Amino acid sequence: QGMSPLGAGLAFAPMTAVVFAVNIIAGRHSSGRAARPLVLVGALGLAGGSVGLLSAGAHSSYLTLVVQLMAIGGGIGLIVPIITAALLGSVEPGRAGVAAGTLNSARQSGSVIGVAVCGSLAARGLVPGLHESLLLCTVVAVVVGALAWGLQPGE
Repeated sequence: QGMSPLGAGLAFAPMTAVVFAVNIIAGRHSSGRAARPLVLVGALGLAGGSVGLLSAGAHSSYLTLVVQLMAIGGGIGLIVPIITAALLGSVEPGRAGVAAGTLNSARQSGSVIGVAVCGSLAARGLVPGLHESLLLCTVVAVVVGALAWGLQPGE
């Protein structure tokens, strides 16, 4: 759409802002009975935003794109602090550092693998590759939603 590199980067700022804001709010509700429904809502936001971007094209308006990106950001912002709290709450306090380090390593590894897979898909053809990447993100969101049923109240 003719954006400069800076403009393209700034176009993602609303998504980042939503991740930040929702992350803080979700952290306050990361334990207890609200955990499972919030992870499900987050998974729905992530899946819904990913599916919504499937219809985006070269001539889609920025507003169309940013709404979907904000849904994805909201989903991520809900899921991450709740899963982190569930993991850290499931270990003895003396092992919390090891659990946090393991979680961080797994998160970093998952990010690297995700970028590599989605980048490989996009390298085969930008639009079809991005669509395949969005479908993959949708599948991951559905799996996260299914795994949320394993969260026990109070975790």
